[in-house]
Amino acid sequence: MGYTHYWDRSENFTDKEWEWFLNEARALYLYDNGDELESDIFLADCINFNGKDDDAFETFHMTKASNGWEFCKTERKPYDLYVTAILCIMEHLTPDKITVTSDGTPQDWACGLALAREFVPACKLPTGVADDV
Repeated sequence: MGYTHYWDRSENFTDKEWEWFLNEARALYLYDNGDELESDIFLADCINFNGKDDDAFETFHMTKASNGWEFCKTERKPYDLYVTAILCIMEHLTPDKITVTSDGTPQDWACGLALAREFVPACKLPTGVADDV
C-alpha cells in the first residue's frame, strides 16, 4: 500500500479551531517551505497540498467537516514533513476530534514533530504513532 498516514475524525472542527489550523498550516508553509510544496494550498474550506513535480505523490486534503476515516500516502517525499507537522498539531490540540495513526515510526515523524513544536512547543507525537514503539 505504501507509506501512509491515517486519521479518523469523530466530529467537525469548530470555526475557531478550523481558523487556527488554517493559520498554523499557512505559518508552517511560510516558515520552512523551501519551495517543496505547490502554491495556493490553503482555502477557506480546506487544507490541500502536495509536493512539487517529482516530489509529489498523493494530495493531503483536510476539511473543517468530518469525513470519518481518511489517509494520505506520501511515500516519504519531502512534503511528508508538513503532513506530519499538521497532523501532530491537530491531534495535540483536538484529541477528542481526531485520531492519527501511520505506517511510520516515531523516528519517521521526528522532523515533523520538531517543526510542529516551533509553533506549539508542547506538541507531542500522535498517540497512534507513539504507541508503535
